[in-house]
Amino acid sequence: MPGVVIPDANDVLKKVINDRGLKKNYLAKEIGISASSMSALLHGNKKFTAEIALKLSKALNVPQDYFLNKSYS
Repeated sequence: MPGVVIPDANDVLKKVINDRGLKKNYLAKEIGISASSMSALLHGNKKFTAEIALKLSKALNVPQDYFLNKSYS
């Protein structure tokens, strides 16, 4: 069974952040995690959970399937 979160979610998040010119610290604060946790998430050192994916989708105003497998959204 595939995972809930897409395998390259951290790369997708990096692209959205860069394309929009967002500050990583601002986004971390918006979703309720520390700046160091955001950095670890972006570098693949922290697990990208479905909960984080949903919070990011809402904060970034993007569809949930940006970060989640479509079969789960």
